[in-house]
Formats: sequence, structure tokens, C-alpha cells
Amino acid sequence: MVGLAANAEEALILIERLRPDVALLDVRLPGVSGIEVCRIVTERYPETAVIILTTFTDEQLIAQSIQAGAKGFILKDVERFDLKRGKMRVFTCTTVCWR
Repeated sequence: MVGLAANAEEALILIERLRPDVALLDVRLPGVSGIEVCRIVTERYPETAVIILTTFTDEQLIAQSIQAGAKGFILKDVERFDLKRGKMRVFTCTTVCWR
């Protein structure tokens, strides 16, 4: 991990400064939603793959995340091994959705 943000504004500042390969975003962030942050990151920094990490299994959220440019949607209760595997799939440009 190279950065941790408490809200959407901090996340955007960190992503702009650090230009990470992968950004893990919660759907529900204080301020702007994680989906909107995903849309902004995808437009401004296309080299940064966004993975939405959340506790919500709502199919509409999954669809909105993918439409916003997310490369993956992973539930927070996923085990560490699966999270690593999810990040590896993002690097191979495969959209990942787990339940």
C-alpha cells in the first residue's frame, strides 16, 4: 500500500500525486461516492486500474462501477489470497466480480 485516504477528496489528491497502478475504492466514501471517484480517476488517469471494494452486493452498484470504468468489484469479506488474485486479473484487463 502506498497511500490511504479518509474521503473522496483525499483519494483524488493521493491518486494524482502517487499515480498508483491500482486504486482500491469503497463504494461509499464521505463526500463523493466511490463510483464517481472511479469515473474521475478513469478519465484523468487511465493507467490506474480501479477496483471497487465494498460490503454491498447490489447488482446495480456492480453495473454502475463497471460503467464508471472499474476493472473489478470485490466484496470486503474476500480472503487475502482472493484479493491478490483479483488484483492480478486487473493487470490482465479482465473485469472481476466475486460474491
